[in-house]
Amino acid sequence: MGSLWWWITADSAEQVERELSEVWVEDDPDTLARALGATGVDEVDLSSEVLPAPLDSMREQRREQRRDPLFGALAARGTVHLRTPPVEGDEELGEWLVEIGGDGYRTRQVVLLPDGRALRTDDWPFNPPYDLHDPELARHEITAEEFEREWDRAVPDPDAL
Repeated sequence: MGSLWWWITADSAEQVERELSEVWVEDDPDTLARALGATGVDEVDLSSEVLPAPLDSMREQRREQRRDPLFGALAARGTVHLRTPPVEGDEELGEWLVEIGGDGYRTRQVVLLPDGRALRTDDWPFNPPYDLHDPELARHEITAEEFEREWDRAVPDPDAL
């Protein structure tokens, strides 16, 4: 799993998150120093009419998302919980219940398997953050109580040990 880096000129980190889908704004000085020192990073002005690919499609996707009344419903709320339906064609993988911190990173998850078993894992730090502005995620929100009920009955995932 990789990432793409740009030095984006904008009014604020929040503006970058509002204007571009699926982004993570990095503001940790040590991480920035490592990233900028290791690679050539292109500078992009967010107010530009034309952005380089894939930023152009990320901006267009965000424009479409902003039309949805649920845009940003999960942002700046702290911890949220989601139930993601099985992927079509991969129903045997089950449903996923996830706990996501206010920074967008998954902290815990439960897999509800079709046979009734529930497997739980704490999360691994290399998973990418969720885009909490994405209105589609808000459609899958569940209560903390529902998540905790499934977490409590779940057993540790043997493949994650």
